[in-house]
Amino acid sequence: MPAQKQAPEVPVFPSRTTTLAAIILSTGVGLGWLVYIFANSPGVPVHDELTHCYIARGAWHSAGDLLDFWGRVVNTVVYMPGAYFGLQGARIESIFLALVTGLLAVLLAKRLGAKYVLLVPVFLWFQPWFSDTSYTCTTEVPFSLVMVASMCFLASDSLVAAGFLAGLLPLIRHEGIALAALVALWCLWRRNWLAAAAAFAPLVLYNVACKMVLNSWPVAAYFVAKPTEHYGSGPFSHFVPALAAGAGLPVLILAANAAAPALGSAKRMFVLGLYLVYFAIHAVIYRFGLFASGGYGIFLTPLAPGIAVAAAFGFEFIVDGGRRVMESARFRPGGIRLAGWAFAIACVILVLIMGFETKPRPLDSEGQAMKAVAQWLEDNGLDRQSVYATHPWLREFLPTLANRPPYLKPLDQVEKGAVVVWDWHYGTSQYGLNPDEFKDVSRWVRLRAPRLVLPNGEDGVVVYRRQ
Repeated sequence: MPAQKQAPEVPVFPSRTTTLAAIILSTGVGLGWLVYIFANSPGVPVHDELTHCYIARGAWHSAGDLLDFWGRVVNTVVYMPGAYFGLQGARIESIFLALVTGLLAVLLAKRLGAKYVLLVPVFLWFQPWFSDTSYTCTTEVPFSLVMVASMCFLASDSLVAAGFLAGLLPLIRHEGIALAALVALWCLWRRNWLAAAAAFAPLVLYNVACKMVLNSWPVAAYFVAKPTEHYGSGPFSHFVPALAAGAGLPVLILAANAAAPALGSAKRMFVLGLYLVYFAIHAVIYRFGLFASGGYGIFLTPLAPGIAVAAAFGFEFIVDGGRRVMESARFRPGGIRLAGWAFAIACVILVLIMGFETKPRPLDSEGQAMKAVAQWLEDNGLDRQSVYATHPWLREFLPTLANRPPYLKPLDQVEKGAVVVWDWHYGTSQYGLNPDEFKDVSRWVRLRAPRLVLPNGEDGVVVYRRQ
């Protein structure tokens, strides 16, 4: 008997025009939503955003700020153009970086062989944490971009470029050193020695530059696992709720179905596996209270592009499985295609519902207090004198502090007539300034400025003048 012909596979989305149109439409809607959240969010996810902006702005004038280890040199360099115009300028730059990240995520899915790349923008832009943080001047935004760019080069076997970009990750966020090492191992497995060396070249060059300019070796910080106990620790499962809420359950469930497609390709398994490694790194770091990690959910946002790509493969796995079942049950091609479209539309609607739940971020109570203090200093002409502050919000609201270092002088070095704005959050915990140090009335006078009262009734913000 002649061999029976196999029925041709019925594609769900057969048109390239449909794919391109869907990518443009979903990217445009996602970008518009991000711009809306940005325009209505005077607050910050973490105060570190403010300090990163100040360091990037100061880097135009100071090699110390440019090479500052806490600021992360590549993160600082990336934000220098936007930060030159202040926090809003840096945030607008972040929106551009998010757009490039979204386009690269589509490219990564295509290079890894995903069928339904048209869904990647929806799966990325409408993860709740993507619109919640991608406009902010935080290390997670450039980290996301550089990581997905490195993965794009790796997927196309451009290993030197992939290794070099992976080597930039530790200079954006410290945990990137583990990812750079894994990419270097991949390059060694592929016997590309130059690519493996490129994965460590940026870190080596940065340390040499710091030794020459600042007489320090930043790499030494990697060997101080517990610089402080201040941030505490938590269980291995600590980040699971943040992952579910940040990615959104519909996208996360689809991404979980990418396990089988990933196993079909070593390259696909390695690329998607690196995103799992990133999650595991943070789970381990916070479990043992290492490297001053605060366990914040925002740390996981670089997972968003990888989760979006995995969700596209998970969608493919479900659709292909459903197609085979329907073909065995002798469904007509039109019915199979209709079922595929119905499932796609249902997925998109669920993802959009989750994504549009993101709310603009209001100004926190500390920011409100500092805004009031800044206005009071300006109204009383005190902003034109020497003003020292411990809180990063005051530097945002008081233009005369814009080009000053983000730290307070030792109190015995503060000149007469200068104003010190002390706050409970940074004044004591970060700079070690006990309120009792201001009780010497022969040296300090408390001014009648706006104040923040803590829940326990104590002062949260106090303004003093040096006598």
